[in-house]
Amino acid sequence: VEESTIEVTYSLKAGAPGLEINIEADWHELGTADIGIPTLRMQFPLGMTNMTGRYETPFGSIQRQPLANQEVPSQRWVDVVGKIGNNSAGCTLLNDCKYGYSLDDTMLRATLIRSSYDPDPLPEHGKQEMKFAILPHNGKVTVAELVRGGTGFNQPLQIVSTDVHQGQFPATGNDCISCNPTNVLVTNIKKAEDEDAVIFRLQETAGKATQVKVELDGQLFGDVIGVEEVDLLERPIDNSTAKVTPKGFDVKIPANAIASVKLGLAE
Repeated sequence: VEESTIEVTYSLKAGAPGLEINIEADWHELGTADIGIPTLRMQFPLGMTNMTGRYETPFGSIQRQPLANQEVPSQRWVDVVGKIGNNSAGCTLLNDCKYGYSLDDTMLRATLIRSSYDPDPLPEHGKQEMKFAILPHNGKVTVAELVRGGTGFNQPLQIVSTDVHQGQFPATGNDCISCNPTNVLVTNIKKAEDEDAVIFRLQETAGKATQVKVELDGQLFGDVIGVEEVDLLERPIDNSTAKVTPKGFDVKIPANAIASVKLGLAE
């Protein structure tokens, strides 16, 4: 591409649900007031009719109709549903670092590089790497499944090598955390800022108020001895709905909302 080189690698792994795309670019295009803004996009022809797109937002998503030449933001995923003949169909595009997309009647496009020239004359100059994955489906994927897919693509399971030694936990066990029903996700776990406690952040994805049950592996976390709903600054909120259960806690989360729960754990 003019003064730049682009290398694209497609990978179809055994047992994987989709096609992975790795793009390596050595970008040297310069934008100016005279020539405009050089832009690199990738096109995904989807072969569907009556398409609509759903785009991830912070702790949510938004559905949009196709808009020719109109770019919209999205975070870790874009999901497009439509028809192939008389059958429902869909396609999810996962990404690890690109946030501008456009959808028209036949094509999904992702903006990869955009060389603006003001105020920074060299905003995208040099080597870059980006990854995508294309996952076709039957048009019936839930938002919770999309969020899980985007999270897993951006934060894959890490393998750490070590020597042989005795550990304090069993080699196998149950899930360390379970969250039900499945329209609610545990999105973050962190230490509380000002005390010896743990913060769980939950997200509701289906647009309905939900009583959610979170169960924890006692060998990993210890017993839950106290729970309290807090705001994003970890201050207690009025009318907390969080309650201790034998294996974790329950809390009521409003539709399309987030909830933060502070846990006190036994040593």
